[in-house]
Amino acid sequence: MTVAPSHPAFCASASASSGVNDPSTESNASTWTIGDLALQVEPVAFSPVLLEDGAGRVSRFPRAWCRLRTAERPVHKTRVAVRRLRSTLRIFADVFDAEQAAVLDAELTWYAGLLGAVRDCDVLAARLADHIAALPAEYILGPVAARVQETLGIDRRDALTALEDGMADERYQQLLDMLRRWRTAPPLTKAASGKAEKASSYVGKARKKADKRLHQADGNVEKLHRARKAIKRLRYAGELTEPVDGKAGRIAQKAKHLQTELGEHQDAVVSAGFLARLGARIGTRPGDNGFTYGFLMADELSTAQRIRASLTT
Repeated sequence: MTVAPSHPAFCASASASSGVNDPSTESNASTWTIGDLALQVEPVAFSPVLLEDGAGRVSRFPRAWCRLRTAERPVHKTRVAVRRLRSTLRIFADVFDAEQAAVLDAELTWYAGLLGAVRDCDVLAARLADHIAALPAEYILGPVAARVQETLGIDRRDALTALEDGMADERYQQLLDMLRRWRTAPPLTKAASGKAEKASSYVGKARKKADKRLHQADGNVEKLHRARKAIKRLRYAGELTEPVDGKAGRIAQKAKHLQTELGEHQDAVVSAGFLARLGARIGTRPGDNGFTYGFLMADELSTAQRIRASLTT
């Protein structure tokens, strides 16, 4: 087998007083040798990792730090790194001990949920700020921008508190310990000793699953969201195996484009739902007006419909 999980270590949590050990103080990198590939695992969480095949070809992953402290909170990069690792565990499942991989995946899912709640607020706040700023002045009735940012600010504060509480919990420390063990001694199976040619079979399976989900979605919002997840895993699998399979890189690029389109669809759907709830709740208050919320909601629904239509052409 010719792939290995990327980003197998996490940074420690929020404050120096938390008592959580910081892996960034560790000095020695590790290398996983899996088939024809060597994965350089840097000591700091999600620092650049390199995949190198026997011919010396190298694939570099983006730098992504997960240090959640002071005013710097790169939640998105951390979430992406977690998602990459989870995708690797699933796509290349037979390379790892099934029981240990299932435990790690469950804990990563928990952590990703905490990160996602914060990130979703950030995405929606930025999106609606741009949309409101682009409206003609006569379309903005009441303090719409302020209401949106206020509501999402409260939601983000609650989500961030939950994230920090989670990172201060023993469960997070156990996750860090687990990832350290995976970094230095990954629970590989015999399948990890396979040849480079096998890499393409994993990408092929991921591609078939993504295509099937997209075809079966048939415009259904929830099914399109599931299809997007499968397409995202296809992209990550292609990027991992590109050093030994040039075609995988092209597949990954196509998957990335489709992932972006479906991501825009999901963002529009989520935004429309938020605007409907917010407009119904405060649109009739003195000094407020539901018109702008309804206008923005209709625009988001139109965007989502346009993307769904484009998928069938």
